[in-house]
Amino acid sequence: MTYIGALSGGYSGGGSSANGINQMTYTPGSGLSGLASGIDTDSIVNAMVQAAQVPLVQLLQQRQILQWQEMRYQQVNASLSDLNNTVLTMKLQSTFMAHQVSSSNSAVVTGTASTLAPNGTYSITVQQLAQGATVYSSSRLSTDPNWATNTTLSNLGYPDGVTLTINGQSITLGGSTTVASVLAAITSNTKTGVAAFYDSASGKVVMQTTSTGAGAKIQVDDATQSFLSTLGIQTAAEVTSTADLSGGLASSAVIIINGVRIPLNGTPSSPLPLSAPVGSDSIEAEINKYSAQTGVTATDDGMGHLVLQPSYIDGDGKQWDLLSPISVTTEDPSNVLGLADPYADTPTASQVARDAVFTINGYTTTSSTNQANYNGLTLNLLSTTSSPVTVSVSTDVDAIVNTITNFVQQYNQTLQLMQGLYNEQRNYDYAPLTQQQASQMTQDQIEKWYQKAQSGVLANDSLLGSIMSTMQSDMSMRVSGQAASTVNGQNVTLNSLAAIGITPIDPMTGVSAGAIAPGVTTTGWNSYGLLQIDTDKLRAALQADPQAVMRLFTNDPTIGGNSSMGTGIAVQLSNDLYDKIQQLTDEAGSNPDINSQIITKFSNGTSVGGAGLLPYTPIDPNADLSTLFGTDPLNISFLGQQIQDMDTRADDMQQQISDLRQRYLNEFSQMEQAIAQLSSQSGFLAGLLSSSQGG
Repeated sequence: MTYIGALSGGYSGGGSSANGINQMTYTPGSGLSGLASGIDTDSIVNAMVQAAQVPLVQLLQQRQILQWQEMRYQQVNASLSDLNNTVLTMKLQSTFMAHQVSSSNSAVVTGTASTLAPNGTYSITVQQLAQGATVYSSSRLSTDPNWATNTTLSNLGYPDGVTLTINGQSITLGGSTTVASVLAAITSNTKTGVAAFYDSASGKVVMQTTSTGAGAKIQVDDATQSFLSTLGIQTAAEVTSTADLSGGLASSAVIIINGVRIPLNGTPSSPLPLSAPVGSDSIEAEINKYSAQTGVTATDDGMGHLVLQPSYIDGDGKQWDLLSPISVTTEDPSNVLGLADPYADTPTASQVARDAVFTINGYTTTSSTNQANYNGLTLNLLSTTSSPVTVSVSTDVDAIVNTITNFVQQYNQTLQLMQGLYNEQRNYDYAPLTQQQASQMTQDQIEKWYQKAQSGVLANDSLLGSIMSTMQSDMSMRVSGQAASTVNGQNVTLNSLAAIGITPIDPMTGVSAGAIAPGVTTTGWNSYGLLQIDTDKLRAALQADPQAVMRLFTNDPTIGGNSSMGTGIAVQLSNDLYDKIQQLTDEAGSNPDINSQIITKFSNGTSVGGAGLLPYTPIDPNADLSTLFGTDPLNISFLGQQIQDMDTRADDMQQQISDLRQRYLNEFSQMEQAIAQLSSQSGFLAGLLSSSQGG
C-alpha cells in the first residue's frame, strides 16, 4: 500500500525522434493506454490510486461519524431549549393564577379574568350600553339607488373639488370625485375615526364614529360643514339647562361634556357665577377652559340658563363645528344644573355618543366601551337589565392542570430522547458507506445500513449522562420552608412534585393505575426517570391551595420570592438547563433547524423510530470536498473545530492523491513512449537488414 505521507515529487520527460522517424506518443488518461506495450495502464493507475485513497476514505468516515455526533448533540440541545422555554412559563406566577368566569345570564354579561383578578362573586346591573355618535341626512337625497356613484362634486356645486377636515384630518378631493368616493375616502382614512356611506334604501348619507363612548365625536371646520350641509347633514343642536343659574352655583358639581370631566366649585357663601368678566371665575369660564377637548362653548342665554353651543373658535381664529350631538351628563344628584335629561334636545337625525353605565356590587361606574375593566375582570356588556346578573370568578383548575401536563410531557419527551441515545448500542461493524458500496445496494438497504451506522454515536456519553442526572435530581427535589396545606381534610406539605401527584415511573411495573404518562412512548429501563401524573391528586392540590402549588414551582428567594423558602422546582430546573445548554453549545454548537433535517420516515413510508435518521452522503474520495462538506466558520465548538481540522487534512490528502495520479500517468506515458521508440528503432533496423540481404 502506498501511504499518503510518502508521496512526493513527480517525473517529467519528453519523447524524441530517432533518425527523423516519427514515434508514437501517449496522452495520459486518453483511453488509448497500452498502444505500444499492450498493457491497460489506466486500470493499473486507477487501482494504485484507489489503494492510496484508503486512508482518505477512513478519514472521511471518521469525519462523518464525528458530524453525526455533533448533530445528535445539537438535537438534544434543541430539545432542551424547547423544554426550557416551557420551564420559563412554569417560573411565572401568572401561570398558576388562571381564572374562569361564569355568568348567570350570558345574554347580558360575560367576562374573562386576568391573573390579578381576585376570586369572588359579583352582582352586576347594566343601566346603559356604550354607543358611538351617528349623524345622517335630515331628508332623502334621492330615490336613485345609484345616486352616490353617479353624482360628482361638480354636480353639487364644487367643480374645483373640496378639502374636508374631519376630527383634525384633512382630505383633498377633485371636482370629478363621486359622492361614493368621497365617503370611501373618509372611511379609509382611519385617523378621522369616522365611517361614512350612502344608504340607498333611505337615500341618506350616514356618518358614524368608529369608537364608542361619550368622547366619540364628529368635528369639522366651517368649509367641511358647509359641504356636508349639501348632503343634508347639519350642525348639532345646542343644549340648554333648565335651572335658573342667575344667582350662581352655590354647591359643587361635575359636568361631563363629550367625555371630558369638568368640576364646578361653588359654595353658599361664594356662589360660582354663570358668567363673569374675562379673567374671573364662572361656570362659563370653567367649561370653556376645555373647549379644545370638548368642541363646545358655554354661554349665558341672558335669562340665567347655561347654553352649550356645538362649536368653538381656536387660538388661530378658526371655527370648529360639532356634527355629532353634544354628550353631556352630570355627577349632580340634586340636578342643580338643570341637565337631568341631557338628551332632550338631541335632533332626530343623529345618535348621541354615550358611555356604558353599570353597577357592580353596589358601585356604579362607566366605560367608554362595552368591554369594561374592573379590578382585573373584563366584562362584556351585551344588554341592559333591571335585575342583577351574578358573575363568579374562580381558579381555573383545568387550565393549570393542562399547563402542568404539557410541561411534564415535554420533560418526558426530552429525557426519553436522551435516554434512547445514551442506551443505544454502537455498531462498529457498520462504517459509513462509500459511493462504490452504496451503488451496489438498494435504497432500503442503504437506509437500514445508515440506521445501524448512526446507532450509539452518543452511547454512554458522559455529558449526556450528566444532563439526565441533573434533570432527574431537579424533578425529585424538595422545596424547604413550604407551609402546610389542607388537602381532602388531610394536613400535607406540598413541597415536592410527588406531593401533588407527579412521580417517576417504575421501570419494572410501568405506569401506575389511574395515572397518565404524557409523552412517554417507551417501557422498561428506558422509562427510568420519566414522570407520571395522578391527575386527581394534582387537581385536589390545586383546588385546596393553588398558592402553595405556585410557590412549589416559582419561588425564587433571590428576586423577591419567599426568602424563608427554598428555590422552586421550575426556577432550579431553568437555571440548570441554561448551564447544560451552554455546555452542549460549547461541545457541538447549536442548530435551531436541526429537527427539520432529521429523517423520520424511510423511503418506503415506514417510521424510522427513535431519534430519527440523520442526513448522510456516501463517501466519495474523488468528490469536491469543499462542496460536499461545507462547514460553518462561526462554529467554534470543540467538535466543530475537530471537523474543520479533518477537512483541512482531507483536502491535503486529496491533493497529494491527485499529484500521485499524475505522477503515475506520466511515468506510464514515458514507458509507452520508450517502448514505441524501441519498436520504431527495431523496425528500422529490421528494414535495413532485409534490404541488405536482398541486395
